[in-house]
Amino acid sequence: FHQGISRLTGLELGTVSILVGVPILAAWWPLGERPGVGTVLNIAFIGTATNVALSVVPPATALPAQLAMMLGGVVTIAIGSGLYLASDLGPGPRDGLMTGLHVRFGLSSTGSARKFSVIHRLKLSLKSVFSSGSVMMNLESE
Repeated sequence: FHQGISRLTGLELGTVSILVGVPILAAWWPLGERPGVGTVLNIAFIGTATNVALSVVPPATALPAQLAMMLGGVVTIAIGSGLYLASDLGPGPRDGLMTGLHVRFGLSSTGSARKFSVIHRLKLSLKSVFSSGSVMMNLESE
């Protein structure tokens, strides 16, 4: 989604992430969710870090380098997610939207919302240019 918007508009990928995060955060208010400082920092820092990384890290062209970058990215995101969640400074914008929908409409995290999320992620992985990195990131986030 973000990459498509980036390609269509010419905006940097991280900038699109920030701009999409704002209306997602705004969708919290009718659901009664309130952001923490970590929520706002998440929007700003993830987008900024994406822009910086894409401007500094050269694209990998050889398959071994691509695999190394993919595995390194999955591990880095797993560690970062663990640190972020352990800080308990508020959920990310997308997580808060899902928890707000759960509280408001009674969707079970092991029921409809989770099934929708898994099916949606699988569809996105298969719809995009199929890559093992997309699938790994979707599985890792479960």
